[in-house]
Amino acid sequence: MYQECVKENFLGILLISFEAFDIILKNHMLMVIGMFLFKKVRLMGLTGGKLLLHSKLNFEEENFMKLFKRILKLKNLEIFKFFKESDTVCYILLEDTRRPLSKEEIKRVPLCYMEEEDINEILNVFKISFISEEKLKEEDSYFLRTFFSELVNNTDVTTFIMDEFVKKDLYDDPDLDEVPFFNNLLTYIDSDIVLSEIADHKWMYLSQD
Repeated sequence: MYQECVKENFLGILLISFEAFDIILKNHMLMVIGMFLFKKVRLMGLTGGKLLLHSKLNFEEENFMKLFKRILKLKNLEIFKFFKESDTVCYILLEDTRRPLSKEEIKRVPLCYMEEEDINEILNVFKISFISEEKLKEEDSYFLRTFFSELVNNTDVTTFIMDEFVKKDLYDDPDLDEVPFFNNLLTYIDSDIVLSEIADHKWMYLSQD
């Protein structure tokens, strides 16, 4: 039995547990309400390893289930898998760079339009990378970008950068969802992070550090 708290409002019902929680929304306000409620739950410290979203969106006008599964959590890196129904759509790598913007990053839109004074105030950058075997559908891209832009800690001294990558042989790796596979993903997105082997006993904890 999950230890649950139930929070109701006029647009939906949020079921929260330490292991998983469902968001069942009754209209097309999935991302607006879902982001708000999930952020509140996250602040309460109840965020679990999985998030299930039962939703109906305008894009396809059909019911489907969305599932996020976090498969790695470190102090500077989290890796998620995103499913629709039973199909894996993509991997999401969330990096905490613990540094200001680089010269190359400053050239990106919309950062290139910022004043130098504002750029200099940014002390940390989160990099959010979506890796899929095929180009993400427009509705999936929009949903993922909206969701993860709210997941990171946005403050006056932080910012985030998002990228989408297509890796044709994504699921052909013999070490799928293991450390060598994660390192392959990190190399593919040109990350500075290199993972060492993780001791077996660390997988029973919330964080693998």
